Amino acid sequence: MHQCGDAKETLRIRALSVLEKIDGDRQRFEAMADEPGQRIHSLFAGLYWSTTRAWLSFLADHSQPEFAYLVIMRFYDLYREASDVVDQTGTLPHHWQPYFGLAERQTYTHPISAHLILISLAARAHTRHDLALAVRRAYDDFQHQFGTCPDLTCYRNTVVSPDTDAAFRRAALEYIALHRRRQRGWRRLVLRLYAIGIRALRFVWLPVFQSWRAAAWDDACAWIEASSKRV
Repeated sequence: MHQCGDAKETLRIRALSVLEKIDGDRQRFEAMADEPGQRIHSLFAGLYWSTTRAWLSFLADHSQPEFAYLVIMRFYDLYREASDVVDQTGTLPHHWQPYFGLAERQTYTHPISAHLILISLAARAHTRHDLALAVRRAYDDFQHQFGTCPDLTCYRNTVVSPDTDAAFRRAALEYIALHRRRQRGWRRLVLRLYAIGIRALRFVWLPVFQSWRAAAWDDACAWIEASSKRV
């Protein structure tokens, strides 16, 4: 039991380090020139940091967070693989192409509504597609770490659960508040209206976001089940 507890604590620390890595990516993009396809990537990095922090906060009160910690680490690896394309050091996955294609035509001076579309494309690419692969890789990591297959039914609610709704809603509001503090004039007003919309329309956007997570989880489980039958 003591060794198991040590392993969980190690995973928690490693998962928390993902926040530092995402913030490092955000700062790297933020330091770039405000030219198409450069500094604009800091917007999604900021949202990704906020939602990851919310997820980790949710897991802090959960009795079985270990599998989700592994998913968070693998999830970041996939984000970094995609974001490396900005430095021309990676191969762009197909599902990220809409986001990067639009980013190549945007800067910070574009309307906030255009930024919202851009961020939504990144959120869908990462959540709907990368999450599925992250779960699959975390499944293998769990076997290696603990010497047994994870009970995906047991761990599902640490990755896909209505219980995370409040955490992700809070993350969206915190992100908008942070972004608003960096703006001036009418952009601050627009972001204030967006915050009101996040609260009032949470029954619209939040189910869509959670449906991406649920679909990614189902895809991963189907792949894992099919793979186990081939063995």
